[in-house]
Amino acid sequence: KLVRSKTAKGYKPVDGAKTGAGIGTSVTDREQRDTGLRAQLLNPITEDEAEAYIESNDWCAQEKFDGKRMMLRKSGEDIVATNRNGLSIGFPDVLAERLSKLDDNFVIDGESVGETFYAFDLLENADGDWRKSPYRERLERLQALFGKLGGNIIVAKTAIGGKKRTFLAELKAKAKEGIVFKDLRANWAAGRPASGGSAIKCKFWASCSCVVSKVNARRSIAIALSGKSVGNVTIPPNHAIPAKGQVVEIRYLYVAGVGGSLYQPVYLGLRDDVKAVECTVERQKLKLKSVEDQA
Repeated sequence: KLVRSKTAKGYKPVDGAKTGAGIGTSVTDREQRDTGLRAQLLNPITEDEAEAYIESNDWCAQEKFDGKRMMLRKSGEDIVATNRNGLSIGFPDVLAERLSKLDDNFVIDGESVGETFYAFDLLENADGDWRKSPYRERLERLQALFGKLGGNIIVAKTAIGGKKRTFLAELKAKAKEGIVFKDLRANWAAGRPASGGSAIKCKFWASCSCVVSKVNARRSIAIALSGKSVGNVTIPPNHAIPAKGQVVEIRYLYVAGVGGSLYQPVYLGLRDDVKAVECTVERQKLKLKSVEDQA
């Protein structure tokens, strides 16, 4: 466990030394951590633009998880986790123990949320490289290999056809971060396209009116509801910096829990039609993150 943790941070054992004895040798060369794997990155769309993907039977939908992007590669007894840039990273022991029980070698892509890994793509398995196969085939093979594994390895729920609209409503009702649409006909490609792409993401945003409680340095303000802080937000260059006591409109993804701060706040501007006394948690009806995501 210690060796895996340290090597993920850029250290390596000295050749010929006993296990862990050379763990203090620093790896300064980036390539010594580079696994060669690269993630497929998604371009964003608005909720209005999502309608076209919901209507098309060529696209499926999955939850946009609020975790850490992770690819997992098993080669023999060796299991390596990488971040979106292909660098090796540490990962929970419970995942390693679960995956080590599989005989097949593989490369899968997914999202790590705490000690749970949500798999949503299969790039390689014992039968070969599937990157050039349509996503529909890759998804079917992923479900066949990992669908019944259970425990902390879960294949992402996928909605196809008319089920996508209901799935979208369910995600919004549970205050999830967003939805991802994937082209069932498309092969896999690393990196992010200049625009569009075969996999795109749509975040669910909410907004609320807050009172400026403090003007910070570097074009930032502290904001509050019911007299309690809900975080800080940067003022864009095309907006004047509001004064303490003024009411401002903030767009955000969610609040982690009662008394928490706004997650990914974006300043929209002043609200001269909302009074400061209306800026309470009760009146603003904050979008709270679902209980299961906080577990």
